Amino acid sequence: MAETTRLTVCLPHDVAAVVRKKAKTQNVTISRYLGECVEHRVAEEEQQLMMEGYKALAKEHIAFANAIEDAVHEVSTRSRE
Repeated sequence: MAETTRLTVCLPHDVAAVVRKKAKTQNVTISRYLGECVEHRVAEEEQQLMMEGYKALAKEHIAFANAIEDAVHEVSTRSRE
């Protein structure tokens, strides 16, 4: 079993009611439900960061490809002269 740490969490009444209801319908403890929510949120944030990284990398690759294309065009134009 994983090591646990006790936390005290204060939630608005309506949020606490939703947490209790969701935990009960999923047949898990409130602690387990909240832990899974946090894990899910962290995974989503990490996925978003990876997507942003891939987009930035793609922009760099496009810029590099454009530079190479320009260089190839220049070399091929010179060789025809």
